[in-house]
Amino acid sequence: MLQRLKTKNRVKIYRLEIDSSCHLCNSNVEESVDHLFFACSFTREFFDLVKNWLGWKTSVQTIEKAVLWLGKARMRKLKRGVYTAALAALIYQLWICRNLKLCEGKENNRRVIFQQVQNVTKNRVSCIWPKKASNCDKVWFDSL
Repeated sequence: MLQRLKTKNRVKIYRLEIDSSCHLCNSNVEESVDHLFFACSFTREFFDLVKNWLGWKTSVQTIEKAVLWLGKARMRKLKRGVYTAALAALIYQLWICRNLKLCEGKENNRRVIFQQVQNVTKNRVSCIWPKKASNCDKVWFDSL
């Protein structure tokens, strides 16, 4: 991410008069990448849903730490790929949800958001499926 998303705290750099609070959780907390994707109560709910869906046992709180954890954790290559795809899909869907609420004042159905994350994750992983996937990996992925 490299802190390049145009979150409200970054837009303030251009000296625009904007409400920099997070619209997803309706709090007075300044919207930043870390808040938006991990600390925001709205998005935290989805991160926890994804972790539960995948059986992902981690307590990371920021994007940088999630990326570091994925790089260092000892796990099978396929599982690492699924976690990475799920994190990317989650971030993308939450960004879409944030923009929809900010620009149009509309909220997506929470169930639909989670289903989109699941579908995108499964489709991405299916496209990069390794030739030598173990039966254990196949069973785990099919159970998702």
